[in-house]
Amino acid sequence: MTLKLVTATPADLPKIKELYLSAFPAVERIPFWLLKKRTKTGIAEFCSLYDDDNWVGFIYTVKNAELVYVFFFFFF
Repeated sequence: MTLKLVTATPADLPKIKELYLSAFPAVERIPFWLLKKRTKTGIAEFCSLYDDDNWVGFIYTVKNAELVYVFFFFFF
């Protein structure tokens, strides 16, 4: 399994959004536009998960100098 930062592979973002909206109940979700906005400020990251060349999921993390918090994690 490999992780790829989504800013390096922006083509994965539509797949991430589709999976995010289908995998997590509405009451647990943060608006997707807000998740993307946080990645632009550098406090959060989307990473794609790959099994060989097959996209299998994503991780969304929020970080500071001392801590990385996994907010959303899904793979299939």
